[in-house]
Amino acid sequence: MATIAQYFWPQFREDPDGLRMIRKRLSHIMCLLVVVLQVGYATPEILSQIRAGAPFYEWSGFLISPVLLLVLAGFIAHERSIERCATLAILSCYGFAVYLRLNTGLFEPGVIYFAAFPMVAGITIGLRAGVSFAFLTAAIYACFLYAETQLSAASTVDKEFAISAAITFSLFGILSCVVALLFVHLMEKGFNELRGAKEEVEAYRNNLETMVDERTETIRQQKKELKIALENEKQANAFQNQLVSVVSHEIRTPLAIIDGTARRLAKRATSLEPTDVEERVDTIRTSVRRLTTLMERTLDSAKYSEGKVKLKPTEFDLRAKFKEVIAREKDAASKHTFIIDLDAIPDTYIGDMTMLDHMFSNVISNAVKYSQSNPVVEVSSEQTQTDILIRVKDHGIGISKEDLPKIAERFFRASTALNINGTGVGLSLVKQIIADHGGTMTIDSEEGAWTEITLALPLVPTISQTDEDESELAA
Repeated sequence: MATIAQYFWPQFREDPDGLRMIRKRLSHIMCLLVVVLQVGYATPEILSQIRAGAPFYEWSGFLISPVLLLVLAGFIAHERSIERCATLAILSCYGFAVYLRLNTGLFEPGVIYFAAFPMVAGITIGLRAGVSFAFLTAAIYACFLYAETQLSAASTVDKEFAISAAITFSLFGILSCVVALLFVHLMEKGFNELRGAKEEVEAYRNNLETMVDERTETIRQQKKELKIALENEKQANAFQNQLVSVVSHEIRTPLAIIDGTARRLAKRATSLEPTDVEERVDTIRTSVRRLTTLMERTLDSAKYSEGKVKLKPTEFDLRAKFKEVIAREKDAASKHTFIIDLDAIPDTYIGDMTMLDHMFSNVISNAVKYSQSNPVVEVSSEQTQTDILIRVKDHGIGISKEDLPKIAERFFRASTALNINGTGVGLSLVKQIIADHGGTMTIDSEEGAWTEITLALPLVPTISQTDEDESELAA
């Protein structure tokens, strides 16, 4: 049943060309409809000839065109060579009409030759096919008319009249074809305009989708940027709050010491011995130095974060500079024992001497500060194929594993160091300084046991020497 339904009313594949879809349907309908018409015209003639005892070959010619059209309808239903099938169908129809004209006298010459076939050809195949069929039908009709009037033995028609009639009917046929083909042209033009409008709508829809996608992506990007900006603002606020908290706490202690010592000096200025006065003045000066160091480190860190620091590398004795830093820290930490091995550090190096002094001083002072219970600091050195490694290890309070990833962030204080004075800017500054020299800093620690900081400076300096020998940071 499905096959029969597909034959009589096929479901053609979707085609973006709407005119082509219509031509498929019209060609198929034309084949089936003309079969019915041809059978209707041929049946009386066939029955008449059968009753008259005519042989099969005389009346079988009426069946050729209907059978051919049934076959062509099947090909069109399966969408095989649509244009060729439609052309054969029209030729078959025209041939059937001529056959009837020759054998029965039906279809006296008229509009059917001039309008019907060219119009059908133009609609189902195209305008060029319609024009071709128009000239074909006009030429064939003229030949038939002339042959019938001049070559027929029984004809009494004057030759001039026959030529005039052939020309007249041919012109009439051509005019009829022009009208029919004009209709076909207008139909094609209308479909092409509709197709163009559809394509424009489709292009606009696609373009609209693109514009919507682009706008959506822009909004998504703006949302992402806004989220990042908001997160940065939150971090900035948190950073500011932390800065205020740390600095205010660190400033409060030395100020309280200075204030208390000054009050005692004021009350007992006349009764104090010179040694007592000197001791209290030393206390005040120590607190002032602590405040100065706090402010300098905070400002240095701010300068670095804002990109206001320019490296001023010179060639200097790196090993001697590190020995100088250790000696300075030993003077301030008389209770500590230092185990030192700096032999792997080269004598000459190109870098910012003041900055590297600042960096190493921070690392050594931290080792001293956080190892009061076990005052041993180990400083060792090593050379690899690419780097100078300087390790500073203390045996103090250590750092928890949770705090290690964040220990070099500015103003971050490890949970084990909250009761010890500090701002949390030292290691952040160290990390920035060594990075600017093309090196790295790594930290390893075990809480309550030890902390080891490894500074890796490249053997071949990554910055060029200049004539200036001072950094913008305070020493």
